[in-house]
Amino acid sequence: MIFLHWEIRNIPQDFAKKQFFANLWHTDRLFTKNVIKLFILTHDTSEDHGPITWINKVDSDKIKKSNKLLINESYYEDKKNIFIGSSGKSCLINPNVCLHKAGNPEEGLHRRMLMLQLNPSKSFSYKNDLYERQFVLEPNIPLLKNIFRKNIIF
Repeated sequence: MIFLHWEIRNIPQDFAKKQFFANLWHTDRLFTKNVIKLFILTHDTSEDHGPITWINKVDSDKIKKSNKLLINESYYEDKKNIFIGSSGKSCLINPNVCLHKAGNPEEGLHRRMLMLQLNPSKSFSYKNDLYERQFVLEPNIPLLKNIFRKNIIF
């Protein structure tokens, strides 16, 4: 499980088509296919704050199969789910199968959110150094950092 709180700020328009903070359509591929992310707004959020936007699994599959990832943003307009609302509102997304992206806040605005990521396993186990690791920041690439840690399986 990963728990994060972050803030995004405006990207100037001449840089908006470059990848800065997951601001382009994508799916997450570093995790298992059943990973889910719970997002929680920490302040009232409107479209001006650059909310996270996602497309449901069925439409995401259609887009990926037809290679529409390279077409104009307007193609997505009727398929988008936009996460806006009052502080404390939450949503659950499977980022491995649902296309999603961060929005670009209007100049002078920002967006803050909490994210809880659940990484399911095929069997119940935990790492032998679980207690000690809780005091260390999560590595950038957990797969590589965790290669030599031992599982304790029940």
